[in-house]
Amino acid sequence: MSLEQLAEYIDWTFFFTAWELRGKFPAILQHPEHGQAARELFDNGKRLLDRIMKDRSLTARGVYGFGRLRALAMTSSSSATMLATPSFCASRCCASRR
Repeated sequence: MSLEQLAEYIDWTFFFTAWELRGKFPAILQHPEHGQAARELFDNGKRLLDRIMKDRSLTARGVYGFGRLRALAMTSSSSATMLATPSFCASRCCASRR
């Protein structure tokens, strides 16, 4: 899938959150307090994305997989017990838990 195709699925909400502009996209663009800054940031982000797509400085690659899921729960005796309820820990968010 090309970057141009993927760009249609970008949820810009997280982009604004990273810049400490809280709100959901596209509503944040009309926010009475943060709207002007959000529109400027969005324009800059779109220009940068367009440049990246034009000069092909990044390529999209993806990996997916299926694996066994498990969950741990603490019992009253403070020992870990396996549960039937599955959970998933993505490597980025749970690296310190391994």
